[in-house]
Amino acid sequence: MAVIDDKWPGVKFFSLGLYSAWILLMMSGSAIINAPLYLESGVTHNIMYLSSGIPLSLTLILCGAFHQKIEQYIFRGPLVPLMGLLASLCTFLMMGGFGEGLPLGLFVLLSAGTGVGTAFVCMRIGDMYSVLPGNRIFFTVFFSAVLSNLVFFMCAAISEIHALIVLSSLPLVATLLCLLRQEERSSHDSDMVPIEMLPRGFFARCVLVVLIFSVAVGIVKGMATLELPTGLRTESVISSVYFSFDVKIVLLVFFAVYSTMKKFDVGKVYYPIAIAACLVIMATPFLGDTLRATQALLVDISYNIFILAIWCILTSISSQTTLSSVRVFGWGRGASALGNTMGQFVAGIFVAVIPELHEYAGMVAAILAVVILVSLQFVMGEKTVTEALEKTFREGVVLVAEGGSTNNGDGEEVSQEVPLSRWRALCETIAQEKGLTARESEILVYLSRGRTASYIAEELCISYNTAKGHIRNLYNKCDVHSRQELINLVESRIRR
Repeated sequence: MAVIDDKWPGVKFFSLGLYSAWILLMMSGSAIINAPLYLESGVTHNIMYLSSGIPLSLTLILCGAFHQKIEQYIFRGPLVPLMGLLASLCTFLMMGGFGEGLPLGLFVLLSAGTGVGTAFVCMRIGDMYSVLPGNRIFFTVFFSAVLSNLVFFMCAAISEIHALIVLSSLPLVATLLCLLRQEERSSHDSDMVPIEMLPRGFFARCVLVVLIFSVAVGIVKGMATLELPTGLRTESVISSVYFSFDVKIVLLVFFAVYSTMKKFDVGKVYYPIAIAACLVIMATPFLGDTLRATQALLVDISYNIFILAIWCILTSISSQTTLSSVRVFGWGRGASALGNTMGQFVAGIFVAVIPELHEYAGMVAAILAVVILVSLQFVMGEKTVTEALEKTFREGVVLVAEGGSTNNGDGEEVSQEVPLSRWRALCETIAQEKGLTARESEILVYLSRGRTASYIAEELCISYNTAKGHIRNLYNKCDVHSRQELINLVESRIRR
């Protein structure tokens, strides 16, 4: 494994592309599902979606909640490979393995198996992506998405039996690629922001926005697709994959050019994409009943792109902060999956109960778009980790925990504002005492205010490796081993 990773270090990141390809193929493969014979294919698809989506969501959320106990099994041991094998086996049996039809109970059980299995694969992929530097996150995620589309097109072009083999193997192959990872998270600790330095509830608000958006898009997508004939629904999914591929290519080219001209913050990607998705949601009901397939197509494309934006923001949070990657992707991806499943379920109820639902589609879409925009503005006050830090460490003051603790007994933060001029003076005093160079003294101020090595390199116009070298020397001279210890050193002077 190590030899392969040394020779082709980028191969392991293809795991996200294969995982995404499995999702796309499962959502469009209703025609070959080895389902109960007495059920219509549309009903079978909905049963599979709920039976897989709910266990997937719950597994992710529970693992995020108990990350301290579960992450050791995700990072090491046979758990994740076994879960990948389980997902592949269940996929093969569901999508045409043996016999002409499965009992309903077994079909639901196999669907649940794919959900639980891929949940662990998803968290392992998320942990692997959490070691990516900020300037590579967007391009690696979107390149993986392009790969997923290519795998989808390949399966559409080959025979059904070969497509089944490829589809069934995707979760297991994605897992094996994850095993190639050599980087250890601990090696990146010096470039991480302690979560206590971010505004209170920052990550919880990120998860809430993801949940709100996913529910809203799930409802609109469900309303647009559930009333379509089965054949037309499958064609809509295939078309959305094709046009999503085009959009991803355009975005890759655009941001590649943009990043050469300006500093590119990957955390800001999801905000304009969410705004564009809101506009699509509001516009699609006015296309009319005759263009219902077009409505479904546009909503699908918006959702596919927003899922990639979610991966980017979750990877950004996991790679820049001390939050556990299992917690970040467990709750973040779990909120996305749960929201979309809930939205589809609610849409299914609406379609069944209200025959004239299409008459209210415009009103429902407008309400949901407003809800998304409000949540972006008021729930998600800081759009990126960088902006959250800018708020916490404002230009004029630095927030310092009183008594050496970031919260009181009730879990509430207790902090005081220290003028930046005083903070700089304390850093200068420490620099003189420890014999720091002028450059190290400058970096001390940045580090003690929560800045990362990547941020410092960009601000001082030096290479990342040069910044890391200065940081190592600074730590040695100050007799500390981490940024948090350095921050504690400066804060201790304030409390004297």
